[in-house]
Formats: sequence, structure tokens, C-alpha cells
Amino acid sequence: MQESLNILINIDENYIDRAKDLIYTIKKYNDVYIALYLIYNNINKKHIDDLSKYMTDNNYGELHCIYCNINDEIFPQKFEYISKVTYLRLFAPFYLKDKVDKILYLDCDILCNGNIVDLYNTDFEDNIFIACENMLKEELKLWGIVNNRRLRVKDDYKYINAGVLLINVNKYVEVTTQELIIKFIKDNYEALIFQDQDVINKVFHKKIKIVSNIYNYQINSVVKDYMNDVRLVHYSENQKPWNDDYKSPKKALYYYKLLREQNKIDRLRKLIKTHCQNMADNIFEMIMK
Repeated sequence: MQESLNILINIDENYIDRAKDLIYTIKKYNDVYIALYLIYNNINKKHIDDLSKYMTDNNYGELHCIYCNINDEIFPQKFEYISKVTYLRLFAPFYLKDKVDKILYLDCDILCNGNIVDLYNTDFEDNIFIACENMLKEELKLWGIVNNRRLRVKDDYKYINAGVLLINVNKYVEVTTQELIIKFIKDNYEALIFQDQDVINKVFHKKIKIVSNIYNYQINSVVKDYMNDVRLVHYSENQKPWNDDYKSPKKALYYYKLLREQNKIDRLRKLIKTHCQNMADNIFEMIMK
């Protein structure tokens, strides 16, 4: 019998195609039925219908929509490339509590590159979240300590990246409420540099189980080497390989591979040329300084 995965996303209209890429790659590596839950507060119906049709036409699963009417004026936005819509994942369990016991939240700048069923079936051991440590070079570990002190948690706490979160829905709604989450955001408005990721790391830091970064391999400015057996590839920096302004062709290989698999050869050729030219221009500017 085909296993079913509950997947949660929260996106705006600009990331509909990225959601399709995520779902495509999950299905490529996992023989599963996807119950896709979209929590949103401002997406045109035609975009929702487009994503729903993509799911059903390809027999990938079914889209379930959750409208969240919480006023996003309470949400601080510290980085332009991180949308306020990411906060909605904090409220999703309250809408899901009568529908699912657990759900795997995934950012839509992620591509699947292997089996994630074993992650989905990981034992919570009384925790609320299963997640991966934020990836940093060894020399930046001090930054992690500073970050922990900013949030007033212990220095040895492993600050997690919230792009991949297996959520124990029942446990989540047992320990908090929407009102408490909103109050925390309002009371800590200035301190929340990394937005809702900071909320999770502060409020739930004692109830997070850390697993291998193969499930959240962050391709960012500090990651130089590729891990073996990567399952989820996360383009977590502000530049993304599907955009023309990307400057790191080597780091874009996972996305190039996706375009090749989807037979989007013209787009692939154009993107590689553009990215390589960007890299060359960047090197030239460094030399000329």
C-alpha cells in the first residue's frame, strides 16, 4: 500500500512554480501519496487552482487549503527576501489538529534529492519538532553562541533552521495557543531577527529533536563542500538558482539537474550561460578593486 505523507507549505503567488518543483522532486524519489496542505492569507484563487490541478493531473496527491486570517501587521520582517507569510507555519497546527497527527513542513526553496519517508517516520520521543541544525562553517560557531544569547537560551543549544520541520501537531496544540504565539511575537518584536524561525528556537528549544543535515542541506554562502546522501537540498540564501542574478553555477547543480529531468533544455542552457557570466563579472570586479 502506498504511504501517505502530510506536507505543509506556506507561500505567496511568486512561489507557485517552486512548490511544483518541490512536489515533483518528492514524487521522483518517494513512492508516496502527498496530502499537500497550503496555509495562506493572500493568494489569488487562480494560483491555488493551478497548483491543485498540477497535483491531480499528475496523480501526485491532493491539495488542501487553509485560509489564515491573522493580521500580518504584527509580524516583523527583517529581511526583504524572507516573506512574512512564513509566520503562518506557527499557526498551522491549530487548523490541522482535527485532521492530522503530524505533518512535514517544507520551505519551497527546497528540492528533494532522496528518500524522506524515513524522516517522516522518525520517532518524536515526546518532542514537538524534528529539525536540523542551522549550517555554519566551524569558524562561525561563535555566531551561534551570540545568537543563543540573543534569544536567551543555553550556549550549547543547536539553533535550528526552520525550513524543514516535522511537526507533532497534537503535542504542539497541547502546549501553546494562537494567543500565546501572537503575544510572544508582539512582546519580542525587535529581537526577532530571523522572524518565525527565532520564535521556534526560543519558545520550543527544549522540545526539538535534531537529526542529520542530509534532511536540510543548506546551500548558502558559508557551505563549501557537498555532503553525501543529501535528501533535501535547501537554497536558503537570498539568491536563488532559478533567478537570472545567481552567481554560483556549481551550487546550482541540483536545480540544473531538475530542469534537465523536466526537459526544459532551452531554459537550462540560458540559465547556465547567465550564471557563469555573473560569476565571471563578479571575479573581474574583485580583481579590479
